[in-house]
Amino acid sequence: MATQIWNRLQPGERLIAIGSGLILAAWVIGIVLGGGIAAGATDTIGLLGALVALGVLVARYAPNAHVTWPAQPEVILLVDAAIVALVTLLELLWWLPFIAYFGAYLLPALLSVAGAVSMAAGAYRGWAAARAA
Repeated sequence: MATQIWNRLQPGERLIAIGSGLILAAWVIGIVLGGGIAAGATDTIGLLGALVALGVLVARYAPNAHVTWPAQPEVILLVDAAIVALVTLLELLWWLPFIAYFGAYLLPALLSVAGAVSMAAGAYRGWAAARAA
């Protein structure tokens, strides 16, 4: 089923899925590296946003799913990606003064930012394509 959904995704939605995967990986690495130090509340918000994005994509393209959307899925994904990007960028700004002391612990924050940027770029592509159509 995952392969069927992946094949039906448009390029922007694939970026969202890849970004969500990066955020999930960053969260797991943050838990392994140090728990409370490397995976704080902002990582959890990013994790929830990534899960929401994956849930929207699965609900949209699953073979047996019939969802009545409260708004266009592109708009939902765009707002979700914007929130995740804002939170992860704020997290990175918080970590920057401590880069000399906690170099390895910065890896989850950098992965989260990369995932959030990927999600935001993909969501914007999908929203712009839907708006133009």
